[in-house]
Amino acid sequence: MSGCATLREHPAPNLPRDVRLIDRPHSGNQERTTDDMIMPASGIAASKLEHVLVLSGGGMNGAFPAGLLKGWSESGTRPKFDVVTGISTGALIAPYAFLGPECDADLERAYTTVKPGEIFRPRFLLSLPWSDALADSEPLRHRIKKEVTADMLMRIAQEHREGRRLYVGTTNLDNQELVVWDMGAIAAGDDPQKLALFQEILLASCSIPGLLPPVEIHITIDGRSYSELHADGNVGASLFLPSQLQSLRSRLPDEAEAGRSNVYVVIAGKLAPERTTVPKRLYQVTDVSLRGLMQSQMESDLQRVFLLTRMTGSNFHLAAIPDDVPLPSSSLSFDPKTMRTVFESGRQFGRKNSRWQAVPPGIDPADWKSPRVGTAFMQQEFARPREVRAPHRAGPQREPSE
Repeated sequence: MSGCATLREHPAPNLPRDVRLIDRPHSGNQERTTDDMIMPASGIAASKLEHVLVLSGGGMNGAFPAGLLKGWSESGTRPKFDVVTGISTGALIAPYAFLGPECDADLERAYTTVKPGEIFRPRFLLSLPWSDALADSEPLRHRIKKEVTADMLMRIAQEHREGRRLYVGTTNLDNQELVVWDMGAIAAGDDPQKLALFQEILLASCSIPGLLPPVEIHITIDGRSYSELHADGNVGASLFLPSQLQSLRSRLPDEAEAGRSNVYVVIAGKLAPERTTVPKRLYQVTDVSLRGLMQSQMESDLQRVFLLTRMTGSNFHLAAIPDDVPLPSSSLSFDPKTMRTVFESGRQFGRKNSRWQAVPPGIDPADWKSPRVGTAFMQQEFARPREVRAPHRAGPQREPSE
C-alpha cells in the first residue's frame, strides 16, 4: 500500500513576492519585457476586440453552455469570438467554442452521452490513506487525449496568429493562485511537447481537489527544472477575464454603445441555489457549506467581471440555467438523461438569444436584503422587472470648483 503513495520531486521554490516569472521562448534566449506582460507582442488589436466569451466551471452542467452554443449557431446570430476564457468544465468547452460552430456536434456528444466511468474511476478503499484523491482521472485524461489532437492544435494556432485568443485557468496549489494559460500561444509555439502540455492543462483545470488528483506540470526557472501542482481552476476563480484585456480596453477612448465590446458570460449552473432542508449530519452540512462557498465565489467573480466591463466601456451579457430546469444535488453525477435536459435548455436559450441579463446578482436593488432585526416575518411579493438594465457608466467626476 505504501507503493500507492505518490512522491513529488523538485517542487518550485518559494519566490519572493517582488519576483515574477517571465516566459521565455522555447527555442530562444530573448526574455519578454514588462511591456510584453501588459500588452503581449502578439496580442489582440484593440479595434478587433468585439466579442468575448467567458465560460464558468460546473461539472456536468457544462451541458448548458454546450447547448447554448449550438442553439446560438442555429439562430444564425452567433458571433466569432475574439477571446474565449474557460475554467474547469468551461476549459473543456473553450477550445470548441473558440474554433466555431463546426465543433457543435462534438460538444453535444460530449455533454449528452458521457457517464461517470468515462470521467473518473474510484480508487481501492484501502489505498485512500496514501492517495492524493478519492478517484483516478485516467478516464478523463484518455478522453482529452482522444479529443484534443494535433490537428485541433494546428487550427487553434492558426486562429491565434490571426489575433484571436484562447485562455484557460488552473490553480497552482503551491501558492493557491489562479494561473491563466494562453492556450493559443502554446499551440502556436515550437515546444515539441506542446500537445501534451495543452492536454495536461485542460486536465488540471478539471481536477477537483479531493476527487481527482492534481496534475504535476514541469517548469524551468533560470535553467533549472522544477514542478508545480495544478488543480481545478475553480479553486482560484469560477470565471475570469485576463488582465491583458482590461489593459487594452482601458486605453481606448469612450465609444458609442454600438461600438463597445460585448462580454458574454455563460454560467454552468443557476444564479441562485435551490432551498433544501439540510439534515444535521456531518456529510450533508459539510457538502452544503462547500457548495455555499462556491456559490459565493461565483457571485463575487461575476460582480468583478461586471465591474471590469463597466470600467472598460464594454457591454455585459449573462446567461445561466433557468430556475425551472431540475438539477441533481451534485454536478458530478453525469447522468446522460439529465444532461440532455440541461443541454436542450441551453439550446433553446441560444436559439432565442434575447434573454441575456444585463447585470449579475447583487447589483439590481431588488436583490438587496435588509438586515434582520428579529425572528418574526411575513411574506411580501415584489415585481421584478423582466429586463434589468445596467447602471449608466459614469464619466470622470468634476470637483465643485470646476
